[in-house]
Amino acid sequence: MGTIKLQWEEEDDFFLWGIRSSERDYRVAYLLNAQMDLGFEKSRSNVQTRTKKGSYEFSLFEYRPESGFSEWYLLSNAGQGKENTQENIGLFGGDEIVEQTHFLPTHKSFDYFIIVYGIITDEEIAKLQEVCNRITYFAKSEEIDPDSIPNKADLQNINHGN
Repeated sequence: MGTIKLQWEEEDDFFLWGIRSSERDYRVAYLLNAQMDLGFEKSRSNVQTRTKKGSYEFSLFEYRPESGFSEWYLLSNAGQGKENTQENIGLFGGDEIVEQTHFLPTHKSFDYFIIVYGIITDEEIAKLQEVCNRITYFAKSEEIDPDSIPNKADLQNINHGN
């Protein structure tokens, strides 16, 4: 009897939009809320990542429309953290150095990401593009292909635990 081999292609279950802006995170959220009638609010917790070098935090805003069919997140691509070093071990252990890093190092040209889980219509995407192009504080904004991200699991897990 022959062996049947099934091939499974994982479908992206999120939409990703990048924004380049020198504005602070709360200001970007405010501008999107005002122009698109969204309701981004500061999340109770930031997104935290750990690496061999240390731990980092990235600011997060969230919006859940009343329809219940989607969840929207505004994530800062720049995060600060404490890097553990063993070079200068003092009386109380390794010194901690505040270091800045990117959540998605492959997309350093963006300062913020809008991540939408669930349903987003073509009309909502068109409105997002129009609004972002109209906001003068945004130098650049565009849709990002999820396949261009080496580790999509990082983005797919943002909404878990909040």
